[in-house]
Amino acid sequence: MKKLIRTIGALLVIAVFLPDMRAEGPEVPVEDAEALAEVEPQEETERIEHDYSNLEGLVIQHGGRQKPLLTFARESLLTLSGRRSLSFEDGETVDAMGFLGSVWIGGRDWAHHPVVSLDHAGVKEALDLDMEARRHSYHDIVTAARFMELMEELEQRTETRESDELNDFYQNFNELVQRLRLFRAIERGVIMAVVPHPEDPEGTWATFTGARELYSEEQIHPFVEARGRLLVAYNPEMLPEEIREQLGGDLDFAEAALAFREAQRALSPEVVPSPAKVKTEVLYERWNPFRLALVFSLLACLATALTWTAWKRFGAIAGWALALGAILVLALGMAARVYISGRAPVTNMYETIIWVAFGLLVFAVIFEWRYRCRYYLVSATPFAALLLLVAESAPVMFDPNISPLTPVLRDNFWLTTHVLTVTISYAAFALAFALGHFVLGAQIVRGGKMVANRDLYAYIYRAMQVGILLLAIGVILGAVWANYSWGRFWDWDPKETWSLIALLGYLFVLHGRLVGWWGGFGFCVGAVLGFKGILMCWYGVNYILGAGLQSYGFGSGGTGWVVGFVIFELLFVGAAVVRRYYWFSEPGSGGRGDAGDALNQRETIAAGGVREESRASP
Repeated sequence: MKKLIRTIGALLVIAVFLPDMRAEGPEVPVEDAEALAEVEPQEETERIEHDYSNLEGLVIQHGGRQKPLLTFARESLLTLSGRRSLSFEDGETVDAMGFLGSVWIGGRDWAHHPVVSLDHAGVKEALDLDMEARRHSYHDIVTAARFMELMEELEQRTETRESDELNDFYQNFNELVQRLRLFRAIERGVIMAVVPHPEDPEGTWATFTGARELYSEEQIHPFVEARGRLLVAYNPEMLPEEIREQLGGDLDFAEAALAFREAQRALSPEVVPSPAKVKTEVLYERWNPFRLALVFSLLACLATALTWTAWKRFGAIAGWALALGAILVLALGMAARVYISGRAPVTNMYETIIWVAFGLLVFAVIFEWRYRCRYYLVSATPFAALLLLVAESAPVMFDPNISPLTPVLRDNFWLTTHVLTVTISYAAFALAFALGHFVLGAQIVRGGKMVANRDLYAYIYRAMQVGILLLAIGVILGAVWANYSWGRFWDWDPKETWSLIALLGYLFVLHGRLVGWWGGFGFCVGAVLGFKGILMCWYGVNYILGAGLQSYGFGSGGTGWVVGFVIFELLFVGAAVVRRYYWFSEPGSGGRGDAGDALNQRETIAAGGVREESRASP
């Protein structure tokens, strides 16, 4: 009987694996559009729903590190489509694990479905694609009349070392080609490195076609058999009914997935990441703590703002609790990323946005505890929510993936001192920026009836002081780090230069206030305009200039939105200035009394900062 079962198992492996192993053969180049065009769409198989929860923790090596299959699936779908799930006109909705499982295990043909994201109008027009659609099928793209021509032009630019100077069109076309290559790699299975190295934790993992180069037949057999059962459990109709009966009936997919995962760990338990780390990353991917922090921040803002004139105590308690909840959730999310990656979470734009939102809320709570004024909470919470919304809603532009560090960042001492210090200073400046909008907004609404609020000016002053101190320390530490990494303290690198410009800009604003060049209103204008220097240092150097030694933070996209934001802010400040000095100003109402206001503020600062709860509206 045992011999019969082994024979059936062997036949099962042969019948199931040979077609799939052919799928893991040499990758067909994405440029081979003519060959792909000859392939007719496969007949749609019956759509099968499965519980992938036990398969989510299967470990795959990709992007320089080992990660759960759930992470790989979501990263891949975000890269391909810019979305966390796919929805089609026929009502079908497929999440990341469903998409990957249907390709890798079920062999579903996705080449003729609109999966690949493409937003650039020029590339769409060149490929004669639907201008209204945001996603297109792999087949439609690579069979376009000009696809091969554009590929050749891109290759020529790359060979002549012009890739660093690609214009907007070719940058977007190059990104499209990378997405196509990822799609093809998933379809062919050549990216599915789930066979761990037998000894070296840093060694290269293999796909099933390379498994026998790392393990003997005896060692790999349980893993291969577990994979065969997984494939049969995915679609039991692959086997004749009599063989299914001999195997004990239809296999449960969740149980087969768990057995497959355990067989992988049994191959090399010292190399596969610990169950605790895998579970942490799976929970992080499922939970999405930063989206929860966004909700808490918005609720904290509403609780504080809606109780500004009534139910103040209730609103204050609710605002504090929700703000602290947002801080806690952000801290847990960042702690999970630190545990998973083994480094500080500030090595790309996405992580710095999260870190700045966290710092913004922390500074607001600290200052709120000190001054009990509610201005800090009501200004910081919506700005933090906006930052989190930007990070979560633009995954193609702000990559949320946890990636290995570049060599220049692998010294964790300098990473945690210089980068963390500089970016946390952005949070203090963001707080001053948000508070400045209170004054300017009130000026636009009230015009000549505006009454100076010296306490609010002092709140902005305190936040700006903290930001200047932290940025100055960060710039100094950056010079030390530059000498350690590149052999010189200063080289006028764009990031260095704009950090210095931002620091000098804020020092100019602060100095002008102290010597009486402008009063509280002018100081608020400086707090709002000064943040444009931070924006250039933070976003502009990485996403607009894209130049310098610190290329680990480079990216693309969103320039139009940022330019629009800057224009809006300039118009907002201009409207406040016009309302204060030229439009419906009344004598003695603060229209041209900025110098006297400056003297009053210096007296307030000299007296120890802000007064107690005698605070008027801005």
